[in-house]
Amino acid sequence: MAKKIIVYVVLFVMLFSVCGCTSGGKVFIKNYFGYYGLCDEDGDYIIKPKYHQMIGLDNDEYLVCLPGSEAIKICTVVGSNIDKSEFVTEYSKVYTVVNRKDKVLRELEDVEYAEEIADGIIVMLKKIVRDTTPRGPENIITYGYVGAECYIYDSALNPLNSEPWYNVKKYGEDKLLLTDEDGTIYLTDYSLNYISTKGYDEIYYINDELCGIVEKSKHGIMNMDGEVVVSPEYTEATMAVDEGLLAVGKDGKYSLMSSQTFNITGEISFSQIESFGYYGVARVVLEDNGKIYYAFVNDKGEAVVDFGTYSYISQFSGGKAVACVGGYSENSFRHTDSKMEFDAYPDMSFTYPETDNFAEHRNLDRQPAEASWVLIDTQGNVIREATNEDIAQYDVR
Repeated sequence: MAKKIIVYVVLFVMLFSVCGCTSGGKVFIKNYFGYYGLCDEDGDYIIKPKYHQMIGLDNDEYLVCLPGSEAIKICTVVGSNIDKSEFVTEYSKVYTVVNRKDKVLRELEDVEYAEEIADGIIVMLKKIVRDTTPRGPENIITYGYVGAECYIYDSALNPLNSEPWYNVKKYGEDKLLLTDEDGTIYLTDYSLNYISTKGYDEIYYINDELCGIVEKSKHGIMNMDGEVVVSPEYTEATMAVDEGLLAVGKDGKYSLMSSQTFNITGEISFSQIESFGYYGVARVVLEDNGKIYYAFVNDKGEAVVDFGTYSYISQFSGGKAVACVGGYSENSFRHTDSKMEFDAYPDMSFTYPETDNFAEHRNLDRQPAEASWVLIDTQGNVIREATNEDIAQYDVR
């Protein structure tokens, strides 16, 4: 008897997976064959799994997709970073609204794909345009995505826009990015109120208070009141690297900027920067005439370790890092699958474990022929010479 119970439990787990809760304790389920249904908290069916898609609406109603004859399914189009190369997969679909008794209340005309991209925000695609050239294996034919008309609805299926948008994506916790027919992007709230009536070539997330804007390939910054606080003048994307601190770049060189005053902080420029960590410093990289130099800066943009002192510095661990003086290039080796290949550098020699195990290659003992390794603290002070064990411990790679 116990064995039978175990078998039944295993079969249930294999055939069904819980997909999410609706209001009133009802739970969406998805069976082994990919069909959606609805059950109560006790696991009893309310609607047996038979739908390709199921979205909860107001008043105990559900937007469902049942196999039909004309429609198509678009894979992760709405709410994803789509472009002209997005693929669509041919399926037959018809969208209807049903109640909890699975009675069809109405059929939605011309809807080719629907998706709930945020709580209570449903996007429906109509008039999908696609390249008719088939791609992929014979049993999974795909077509290039060109465009579609996007209509936005609330959870009662009240339309929020009368004129179509041509792409809709969620932004942050409570905003939307809407793309018009010309490819211009606007930032709105869930009620489609504009944060800014001016559109841009691109809008991207920096932090909860700021977004990056792109106009004619130049990057600027806009706040959530729609005010442009930094005009589009930078060639590199803006990044938040610490609380109150941004990295802005021109022609491959970055500087630190205050996210309150939007003034440049410090006089150091660099090619790469990592986020500030526990020790209040960020590792930065400068590429100069084919050589790579590492340093650390504080939140005032001041060098804790100057460029030119070390050709490599590891991340800090326990308040310490290993640093190399001369002879090191971070491009001196690379991983390929479980093997390791080496680029030829005249000033480098290596010792490494004789194993094909990838994990054992991560912490690699390296012995540069014309370089010295030291152990430093977070202020750049040398503690002592570094051993091979130190180099392996701090994951120099």
